Amino acid sequence: MLLLVTLTGILMLYSAGTRDALRTLFADAPTVPAPARVTAQAQAQAIDWRAVLNIAQRVLPGAQLRRIVLPSSSDGRATIRARSPDEWNPVGRSQVWINLWRVQLLSAVDATAEGTGMRVSNAIHPLHAGAVAGLTGQWLLMLSDLLRPFFVVTGFLFPRARKPHKRAQTRRGQQWPQPVTARSRLGRTGAADPFRRLG
Repeated sequence: MLLLVTLTGILMLYSAGTRDALRTLFADAPTVPAPARVTAQAQAQAIDWRAVLNIAQRVLPGAQLRRIVLPSSSDGRATIRARSPDEWNPVGRSQVWINLWRVQLLSAVDATAEGTGMRVSNAIHPLHAGAVAGLTGQWLLMLSDLLRPFFVVTGFLFPRARKPHKRAQTRRGQQWPQPVTARSRLGRTGAADPFRRLG
């Protein structure tokens, strides 16, 4: 699990390159580009949000509408993120762009209908966040996160704890000098041994 989190984290850092490489590897068809910006207009009447959400739901039947990105002062597009049943991402990668001023569909992307490379790229973040296996995945992710400081602390302490042990082994294996006796001194000088002559 720790290796999986590390690998997916690295791939997320280079998400654009990873996505392009996977799409090239699996020979995906070109993706649907985001629609051009819509000129914002002065709001003469309240936005019919029910009609806006109905459009998104009709485009992606069976999907759960999860997030709405409101238009800015320079762009009248609203982006709605949706999660299809087969998606792992909690928010979903399916998108619908709608012109709020005219309540008009601009474009839509069904993440489950995209190429293999794009689907693999979309699965990286759920794998990294532990969102694939539900509560079990969240617990495994938490345990893998706790292992990181454990490895750092033990990797720093273990070499220090082993140093006195090595010194003790060196002292126990050290050969102490033998006591010098009269007989050993005579043997080194080459003198005759009087006890051997008597024998």
